[in-house]
Amino acid sequence: MKVLFAFLLSINFSLAQYSKREVKSSYDSAFRVLENMLSGLENINFKKAVLAVESAYLDGGLNRPLFDSVVQNLKLAINIFKSNNQLQYPQKDKETVSAWASIFKVMTDTTEIPYGAM
Repeated sequence: MKVLFAFLLSINFSLAQYSKREVKSSYDSAFRVLENMLSGLENINFKKAVLAVESAYLDGGLNRPLFDSVVQNLKLAINIFKSNNQLQYPQKDKETVSAWASIFKVMTDTTEIPYGAM
């Protein structure tokens, strides 16, 4: 019985160490991506940075096609909001301010879904 317990304990310890290495590897990979962007070795790419961090958080289990689909849906919502809500802003950077205001609105606003719509 003691031998079985020692065997199971050693397997559990080995799996825990493997899991920790795998998680650390995911975070190290994300860190390298961000470090390379900030040091100028790679072009700064917000989408790639978010993908790396989220993938590390999920231990490499991020579904890339689903991630791309969510980003495209948000982009569509932002463009629709921007075209339907003209910003009352007379300065020369109106297009830039309008884009950032639309991003902020879509990302922070609560979307109402009517009861029974789904």
